[in-house]
Amino acid sequence: CAHARTLLSDNRRIKGDFGAIMCGILCIVEGKCLQCREDEINSENSPSSLADVDRGQIEQLLSRRGPDSHDTLHISVPPLPLDGASSEGYSLMLCGHVLHMRGAELTSQPSRDPAGNTLLWNGEVFGGDLDTSADDNDTVMLLRMMGAASGARELLHVIQSVRGPWAFIFWKADSRQLWFGRDIFGRRSLLWCRDGGTFTLSSVAAPLDGINQWSDVSADGVYCLCLAPSSRQGPTVHHYPWTPFNPDHPIPVRNHVDDMVMGFSVTLPSSPLITSPLTGFNRTIPHETNA
Repeated sequence: CAHARTLLSDNRRIKGDFGAIMCGILCIVEGKCLQCREDEINSENSPSSLADVDRGQIEQLLSRRGPDSHDTLHISVPPLPLDGASSEGYSLMLCGHVLHMRGAELTSQPSRDPAGNTLLWNGEVFGGDLDTSADDNDTVMLLRMMGAASGARELLHVIQSVRGPWAFIFWKADSRQLWFGRDIFGRRSLLWCRDGGTFTLSSVAAPLDGINQWSDVSADGVYCLCLAPSSRQGPTVHHYPWTPFNPDHPIPVRNHVDDMVMGFSVTLPSSPLITSPLTGFNRTIPHETNA
């Protein structure tokens, strides 16, 4: 979760499977514009929806990943004018369960700055281009840097500078954007589900009766759910795929992004914005030499 370069000294926390030694993060976005057409048609006959899920069950699962602190934040996103009318408003619920492993003081999550930018972070900063020390708290440092970013390019530069495993959810308040993703190896879990006018991101999945819509967030880049009223078609997803370190050897990108984002309209950047941390290797066969 946010926080360590060393093993825990308190060995009671290391009992059970290693996957539990992480933070748990959850974000639920609700809004009428998030409802799929199929949901609108079949809502009366739907056996269940994510809005009806026992969220306490999800939080119980998350609590096993972060026993030191937990908090919940509710954000209301009011409607904005759109072509003489009003766009739809949204509500966000962000929940974090923290396993404190780094930093002099415990930082609860969600972590929010004075501008309303909010970060849920499940990762460890081992190095890279970020200036960190053993006493730094990853969540505090990243929230400060991501909150100060003036656009997508600057924000993605912060993310690509992290060396270590991570999954994150970040609400950029002024632009009404929900950023999320996983590192290129997918070393931290993050799943998504869209149903019944809700869009959910979670470290863990809860069973839904009659519904099987949970999927892993692909580790093929960083995603941004834009809730600004750019059109009457509702929110869109911007996908920023990893740009290969060596352009001659591109990284395969899945060709079914639309399905994975549950029917959202997906856009790709016109130019590369985030560079893969992987460098090319073993691309040539060495010449034979006589010993």
